[in-house]
Amino acid sequence: DTLVTVTVKENSASVIYDGKEHSVEGYESMTADNRLYNVKTDVDATVTLAWKAKGTEVGKYDVGIKAEDFANKNPNFTNVQFEIKDGVLEITPPKEQIVVRITGKTDSFTYDGTEKTVTGYDIAITDPTGQYSAKDFTFTGTSEAKGTNAGSYPMGLKAEQFQNTNKNFDNSKVTFEVVQDGKLTISQRPVTFT
Repeated sequence: DTLVTVTVKENSASVIYDGKEHSVEGYESMTADNRLYNVKTDVDATVTLAWKAKGTEVGKYDVGIKAEDFANKNPNFTNVQFEIKDGVLEITPPKEQIVVRITGKTDSFTYDGTEKTVTGYDIAITDPTGQYSAKDFTFTGTSEAKGTNAGSYPMGLKAEQFQNTNKNFDNSKVTFEVVQDGKLTISQRPVTFT
């Protein structure tokens, strides 16, 4: 009894992450290694909704067709085997460079004997994809400058304190720049004579 191998090649697709759901379904082709076997008439296929890969995040998603989804219906061939060539939906990271520019907050006071504090920073994101935002990175350390006596107190913000946490963006494509460090300035109180 001659073995007939039927090859089912799943559809594939590759897209760049854009925050939207993408999908690919079904199979591209079905071929048999025996020319007398006609896949159009001799195969019983159980079409299922599971034959679909869909995803939003960067990664690979299998179309999910299984050999048991197909059956031979030609009585002249009793030894038929189904082989699945996997297809995937692949969502890849954007290739554009993302730049996050950090500007520390600044403020100034006149000395009055009490501690003063300046906290926080502003960000400006250059992102051609329009998908990257402040929720996609973390900051370690403190963005705070405080002091009591007259003088200048820098926050000490550094680019290394910021890190991309969104796996949809390649770390090598996301850079952080401290444009201006945050600073607290306390000026001397003028001396007045009465």
